[in-house]
Amino acid sequence: MGETEKYIKELDSSRKKHPILQDKGKFNIITDALRSVNGQKTTLISIDLEAFERNTEIVTEIGISIYDPVKEATSLVPSIINIHLILKETIKLRNGAFVHDHKDNFLGGSSLVVSKKTAVDLIESVLEFYCVQRKAQGYEAAFVGHNLSGDLNWLKKLGVHLPQNPHILDTEKVYSASHGSQGNSLGAILKRLRIPHSFLHNAGNDAYFTLIALLKLSDPHCRRTEKLD
Repeated sequence: MGETEKYIKELDSSRKKHPILQDKGKFNIITDALRSVNGQKTTLISIDLEAFERNTEIVTEIGISIYDPVKEATSLVPSIINIHLILKETIKLRNGAFVHDHKDNFLGGSSLVVSKKTAVDLIESVLEFYCVQRKAQGYEAAFVGHNLSGDLNWLKKLGVHLPQNPHILDTEKVYSASHGSQGNSLGAILKRLRIPHSFLHNAGNDAYFTLIALLKLSDPHCRRTEKLD
């Protein structure tokens, strides 16, 4: 029995005394994350979008971070692909009154200023590669995000064609499955997991830190040492 299945078995035995995990649905959320991440057959595509604070129908930034198990399965410190797109059509719209304005503070390299059409084409090419071509080779793909439903809706409104019934690993739900809904913001979870971070509300940074949070939430050793259950 591998370490992941051993941990799941331990958790299943102890969860009956847990005020939240005794709910089978909550338990299944955690086991899905554990098996998907540790099985090394699922590409993790983390997505975050930022919108204009005075009209949240207007998308201003898109962040994508990708963990590819085909290339990184044996790596002690995996390389993660990080992309930060600033939409040309809305580049002059700035937050700051209600939401932090960190559009210019991407930590993962250079931001790309692109048109909406270019952004849509780029995202669809990523999805074509990981969700179609890789699937034909026996690999799976999962969308990762924090309260991801809103981001996926924004992508659809931009014109991105998403796969039907995508596999979703939502850090808000994975964390809340054992901790409840209080204190489950991305920043709070990063602090709880002791992940150094800065400049949240930059779409590229949020996508990256959300992916790192999922990797830690799905690590049996981390769950034990941080007493997450």
